[in-house]
Amino acid sequence: GIAGATGATGAQGIAGATGATGAQGIAGATGATGAQGLAGATGATGAQGLAGATGATGAQGIAGATGAQGLAGPTGPTGVQGLAGATGVTGPTGPQGAAGVAGPTGPTGATGLSSGIVFASSILNPGNLASFYYPPVGSGDVTIGGTWVAFGQTAISMPQACVFNTMIVTASPIPGNQGSGDSITVTLYQNGTATSLSASANSGTGASGVVTTGNVSVAFADQIALQASGPGLLSGQGTIQVSLRCQ
Repeated sequence: GIAGATGATGAQGIAGATGATGAQGIAGATGATGAQGLAGATGATGAQGLAGATGATGAQGIAGATGAQGLAGPTGPTGVQGLAGATGVTGPTGPQGAAGVAGPTGPTGATGLSSGIVFASSILNPGNLASFYYPPVGSGDVTIGGTWVAFGQTAISMPQACVFNTMIVTASPIPGNQGSGDSITVTLYQNGTATSLSASANSGTGASGVVTTGNVSVAFADQIALQASGPGLLSGQGTIQVSLRCQ
């Protein structure tokens, strides 16, 4: 027969339990890209990453223009003295310069000491004469055994003018078995004449005689000799030593 009219919808029934999930359907095609969204706010800076390896050195750049001269710096401390260099070759002598003006004469200096001329003799007393002449220089038997004893035979010429001012006479002691010894006097003679310069010694005691007074001036080429006299010449044979100084 003809279907009857649809009845009114009944009240909603209680929902049944959820069924099991169905199998994943096939992915649909990718949709068109949507419009660019607004940029989000900048995020916080991340932690410093590890340094990368140093890259290769680049090629040398072109040298820049020279800069202006800088101000001189302060002088540094003086360095240690270096070793002296070798002496250079001496250069040629320069021409003689003109003579300078003579300076004033300086004051006269003090008079220096002068030793003058010293005469020394050490002769053998011949032992057989009461007096005899002999030269003021010499040694040994200058009288040749008492035969060469005149002033003219023994005098010497002075090489310069001077003043005799010192005489020292010494007579060697006579051994006891050869005589007693005694006084011996020696006198300076000038041109055959006795002067005031005289001294005595003693061959018995060996005592010397020293005279530093009685200055006697002599000229160049004057003849001088010594004369020995006194009892000691015949009381034992020994030596007679005389020193004279003429300044």
